[in-house]
Amino acid sequence: RAGLEWSKGRWRGPSGRVWELASGEVLREFPGGHVTGAFSPRDAALVVGDGDRFTCYDTETWSERWSCSRQWLDALSGVVGFSPDGSYVVLGHSRHTVRLVDATTGEELATLAGPDMLELNDATVSPDGSVLLLTTVDRAVERWDLLELREKLRDVGPGLDRWEKPR
Repeated sequence: RAGLEWSKGRWRGPSGRVWELASGEVLREFPGGHVTGAFSPRDAALVVGDGDRFTCYDTETWSERWSCSRQWLDALSGVVGFSPDGSYVVLGHSRHTVRLVDATTGEELATLAGPDMLELNDATVSPDGSVLLLTTVDRAVERWDLLELREKLRDVGPGLDRWEKPR
């Protein structure tokens, strides 16, 4: 669904909102003060995070597709980022971990933990899907080679590397 914009909620400020750009109309409001969100590449889904969970919504009907809990972070909303093809979502699960989940089902694909993941600020997957960059509020950057990770998971057991290979 094209023409949507996300307005992030602020700490103790207004809630997160989805606006229709053409009309300026608020289509959906997500209360809770500090919420974050990200649209899938073609705006068909919106994942919204608050202090204790992430929820994925269909943007045509606003029905809930899936929801998953996360570790409580003093009301911090966490980071959300879609893969370029929209097949998986990167979710800031805790101060020290992110999860890759299937964008359709919310099923966990992998959990990544790193030493420099305190107060994550952003999660970005490279256009070819091979690299995940995580940035923190103190400007540290954590780089994950997703191709290497996929190979390691394949060695552990069948089906653990099931998120789609980059093209």
